[in-house]
Amino acid sequence: MFARDGAVAVNQRPPLRADAANGTLARCYHCDDEAIDSALTQAAQGAPRYFCCPGCLAATETIEALGLAPYYRQREGTASRPLGLAERDAALALFNDPILTRDCVQSHDNGERTVRLLLEGLRCAACAWLIEQRLGRVEGVVSVRVDFAHAQAFVRWDPARLALPAVLDAVWALGYRAWPFDPLQQQEQLRRERVDCMRRFGIAALCAMQVMMVASAFYFDAGPLAADEQRRWLEGLNLLTTLPVVLWCAVPFYRGAWRALRHRLAGMDLPVSVGILLGFAGSLWHFLSGVGPTYFDSVTMFVSLLLGARYVDLRGQELSAVQLGRLHQVQPVLVRRLEDDSNGTQEQQVLMQRLQPGDRVRVLPGEWLAVDGVVLAGCSSVDEHVLTGESRPVSKTPGARVLQGSVNLDSPLILQVTAVGREAFAARMAAAVAEAARRRPPVAALAARVAVWFTGGVLLLALATALFYAFATHLPWLPATVAVLVISCPCALSLATPAALAAATDGLLARGVALLRGPALETLADVTHVVFDKTGTLTLGQPALVRTVCAATSQPSDVLTLAAALAAHSEHPLARALMAAAPEGTRPIAEAPLATPGAGLVATVDGARCLLGSRRYAQTTFPALQLPSAALPLQEVCLIRNGEWLAFFYLADVLRPEARAVVDTLRASGLRLAIFSGDRAPVVAALGAELGITDARAGLLPAEKAAAIAALQATGAKVAVVGEGVNDAPMLAGAAVSFALANATEQARLAADFSCMTPGLTPIAASFQLARRARRVLWQNLAWALGYNLLALPLAVCGWVQPWGAALCMSLSSLAVTINAQRLRRTDAPDRR
Repeated sequence: MFARDGAVAVNQRPPLRADAANGTLARCYHCDDEAIDSALTQAAQGAPRYFCCPGCLAATETIEALGLAPYYRQREGTASRPLGLAERDAALALFNDPILTRDCVQSHDNGERTVRLLLEGLRCAACAWLIEQRLGRVEGVVSVRVDFAHAQAFVRWDPARLALPAVLDAVWALGYRAWPFDPLQQQEQLRRERVDCMRRFGIAALCAMQVMMVASAFYFDAGPLAADEQRRWLEGLNLLTTLPVVLWCAVPFYRGAWRALRHRLAGMDLPVSVGILLGFAGSLWHFLSGVGPTYFDSVTMFVSLLLGARYVDLRGQELSAVQLGRLHQVQPVLVRRLEDDSNGTQEQQVLMQRLQPGDRVRVLPGEWLAVDGVVLAGCSSVDEHVLTGESRPVSKTPGARVLQGSVNLDSPLILQVTAVGREAFAARMAAAVAEAARRRPPVAALAARVAVWFTGGVLLLALATALFYAFATHLPWLPATVAVLVISCPCALSLATPAALAAATDGLLARGVALLRGPALETLADVTHVVFDKTGTLTLGQPALVRTVCAATSQPSDVLTLAAALAAHSEHPLARALMAAAPEGTRPIAEAPLATPGAGLVATVDGARCLLGSRRYAQTTFPALQLPSAALPLQEVCLIRNGEWLAFFYLADVLRPEARAVVDTLRASGLRLAIFSGDRAPVVAALGAELGITDARAGLLPAEKAAAIAALQATGAKVAVVGEGVNDAPMLAGAAVSFALANATEQARLAADFSCMTPGLTPIAASFQLARRARRVLWQNLAWALGYNLLALPLAVCGWVQPWGAALCMSLSSLAVTINAQRLRRTDAPDRR
């Protein structure tokens, strides 16, 4: 949200002083930048410390004054240069305005607040420890947690004792930069990680090909190359080619292993790093001593293949972030706010963050809507496909609701703001999806725990293998030990569940369904019952003419034309449906209409007194009227002229076009279906009979729907509920899994586990199919990872697999689970139970 470039200048390397030639060049104690002995110095334990600028000197004094000097012994890299005082003041000014930070700060019931910060300048886990220790000692800070892996900090503080700029200032004083978190920056960070991985992979692959080409001379040596001088020359060439791979390309694995060790964990990067370093160190020793084979080919192949697998994984993460980013549409920085004064209504351009509910804004054609609001004036069409999946423009007239992230297409609109920033519907949806992506289902947590224990077991097995070959056999210990470390790398086991879940979440978004509760995907695969609401879910929620019953002297087209003339004076949904069903052409004029709300209306048409309304209203208006009994158990509208009935119109909520196909698909997959509705029993029963659903319950209040769901689940059933109205929210919240359709209210969509972004019921059936496929893929990945290791480890321990073969097998194993998971992104894959 807050642009760092151009706001303040950070971490620029200073030019050397003009008198540098006369001094002795030294390194800054804090940031390791250029310094000279005539610059700022500090005596410590009898030795001078040099500093490049007053900021670094102040940062060091601050760290030591707080008793945090161990930071300089624990850090793995040098710190960033602190901001200058003028630069820091300019940055802090951005956060003195609470309006600009409103979307970054979460308020709690007790008055405390939490901010999520994106950190710059972190070099190692010691940096995270330093920031946690420093902020933890600031008066007013309640809690702080630094996520080093994602360079983020979560700080909770008491605003009555501390302001947000003071929190940021405490971080900047240490030489780091802190900025409120922005999802778009997270996408950019993923892109940078992928590009960096691609560069490392490219260099490693080129070096591996060169090393393999030279090593092939050893594989097929027929005698002439056996001379020691020639062999050592080729091995030396391979050593030089391997150095960039070990010293630069493999650095991310070293960092990951060290971070895990700092936290007393055994991550999957640990055996990888040990295998790389052990293979390289052993090969270097054999080269220098002139005794024993070298394994530079295995080391380079291992690193390049592992980087290739990691690139595929990062690419999948980036695709998922892009899918999620569609909920974070680009919003205008400036908006046109309308204000009234003595000169009339004035239009001012203000920052979007300064808008408040109740403000009025003008949106021109072609502009993004920055807020949720209600149309006050103007008629236009709005593109809402990002939020609802509706590809056709939606007409908006005064009184209509509009959502942030939509695009105004035709004419200017004046809106009254109802929600802005993270309170807007799109922002709340995006936050829910992001939270669901962070939460792991039980099977994923179990796999992660197994991977940690498996890593420790692999390290012990590698140590036992080395000791056995060194003391119990005459065979070299290095090849078998490296093969054990490499071939049993738990990458496949660690990637098995995250890759499948990430791909499944992305696949749901591609099908127009947003996952709002992480564990719901696993539960969806075990659902036994699906309960539908009726109005607006199985039906369109709009009445339509089903049948017309005419008197003997009347024709259908004539009575519809007369009914449309009367209905033109009413806004009732039934009147709108009759007008839509009437034939095109000239209609008579209804004069002196008199409407009775909820009953009907009377008017004069061509001199005759005509009535359009309910049966009771007709009998009340014309007491002597004799009417036949109702022909259908549907909503009925009477047409009367001069005391005689001309026609009865029967209307019903129209079934969704795809409803029957979706119901048949779900039933064929073994699910039991039901309808829980608040509508009248005859209507619900007729709909159930039409769809072949025998459990069709009518007349249920919202609380009774929720109680019925609870009773059904008490019998052991796992129930999924599909709804769209406010009255469905209790039922949605009480079910094991719940879906809210694209036309659902905000309350229903945010209460559900899945929110459909595409109109209709088709995404529901697709979600069930994908959930079952995801479970199959997940267990396939776990079975493959475990089976592969159970088969490969004995072969490596026995020395039957060379290190280069182990590297190939391990990388192919990791690629196998990743590629298998990517199948879930396909939208055309059939469901095979």
